[in-house]
Amino acid sequence: MKGNLIIRILIMKKWTGFFVFLVALILVAFYAIGFTIKSTLNKNINSIPKTSAFNVRLHKYHCGWFSSQAVISVKMHIPSQTITDKNNVTKTEPPVDLDIDIPILIKHGPFIVTNDGIRFGMGLITTQPETHYEAFINYLNRTIFRYRLPSLAIEGKIGQNEGDFQLAWQGLTSLLSVSSNLDHIDGNFQLLGLNGAASNPANAGSNLSFKIGEIAYDFKLKRYQDWLWLGQSRFDIPTIAINLAGNQVFELTGFNFLASSDVHNEILDVDLKLSLEKLFANNQNYGPGVLHLSLRNLDPVIMAKINQQEFSMMQNNSDPNVIVLAFANELPQLLAKGAVLELSEMTLNLPDGKIVGNFKVALPKNDNNDLSQVMQKLQGEGSFKAPMVTVKTLLAASLKNESSDNTQSNPENTSEPSASPTQVLANPNNDNDVDKKADKILQDLVSKGFLKIEGNDYVFTFKLENQKIMVNGQVFNPDMLK
Repeated sequence: MKGNLIIRILIMKKWTGFFVFLVALILVAFYAIGFTIKSTLNKNINSIPKTSAFNVRLHKYHCGWFSSQAVISVKMHIPSQTITDKNNVTKTEPPVDLDIDIPILIKHGPFIVTNDGIRFGMGLITTQPETHYEAFINYLNRTIFRYRLPSLAIEGKIGQNEGDFQLAWQGLTSLLSVSSNLDHIDGNFQLLGLNGAASNPANAGSNLSFKIGEIAYDFKLKRYQDWLWLGQSRFDIPTIAINLAGNQVFELTGFNFLASSDVHNEILDVDLKLSLEKLFANNQNYGPGVLHLSLRNLDPVIMAKINQQEFSMMQNNSDPNVIVLAFANELPQLLAKGAVLELSEMTLNLPDGKIVGNFKVALPKNDNNDLSQVMQKLQGEGSFKAPMVTVKTLLAASLKNESSDNTQSNPENTSEPSASPTQVLANPNNDNDVDKKADKILQDLVSKGFLKIEGNDYVFTFKLENQKIMVNGQVFNPDMLK
């Protein structure tokens, strides 16, 4: 009996020591994780580009045992703005400096007690006092921002005879996940749907209804170097439909846009693809359609430099012309590795036929920073085909719009300039004048060889080689456009 008692006492001491060790280990883990979270937050915030116009920092960090407190400070500088009103009176607004402090509360892991239950991770960051805005740091040291909006439905009546309206919002979800130094960024955004209707018994012609399906955007990026992230992004719109007075006036179905970029052997490639299943507008059906454009053999170092320059100029409210000039100065170096621009596929079904096109333009490798000389070495070829009716319709609309703009800017100008495919011949008095002018321009382009007719389509082919441009098999002459 005495021996059994001794054994029991020893076992109890062993288990007591184990539990004491476990409790101590958990307490140390909470405190150690607090320092890890502080390091992660500092890396995240220090990775945000800092400029004279925008600066974020973390300070007043007080590290506790189970939680910590800190302040995120945002400094913004809005430069002085020069505004000219409609009377050409110039006024300069003074610069504005803003200091914004956001107190935050950081709950330490390895397990975190929240109002929604226990969560397992490194830490949970929220505002102080706590709100539903929060960031979660998982065991992989990735910070995850998640936000949701609930679904709701609204019905109402405007007055007694104005009509009724209904709105059904299906909700919204978003997620952003970043590594501690922003080397990896991925996320998604989903609008789960939006339906609405408005009706007026006194005026059935004004009854409106619309339906927007689930719209999704997601991306996954990795940092190649400072100011250059590579990866994929996708944007989808399954359906949008609008009905007026019981008749469909607009429908978009199966719209998808995909962009991707990557670097192989210090060469940057960018790929863009757009597809459309159906578009209904102006009582006409369009689609399906596909467009696939790629840019290859770009210099990633120069691209990062351009991104940094543009960001800095935009933050400092620089003149857009200066931004364009800065880009043009870097363009020769960006293309120096033998850049290739290729439209591998372009098709779109139209009521009058189909638009089809493709081209490929390439530059040889060079170390010359003279853009004019670089452009002289262009080589490439391409072809485009479009229905004659469509081309004429687009040209007539362009002529009408340009004529309207000219009339508004010069109301007293009644002179009629000579015909050309790039400007309005005269201010049209009616649609017949516009049609005649469009017909004349197209006939001139066909007679000069700039366009060819194949069946019911206009065809345009080109080839760039040895500083010559061949259009439809003959040397291009600027007089083709006169």
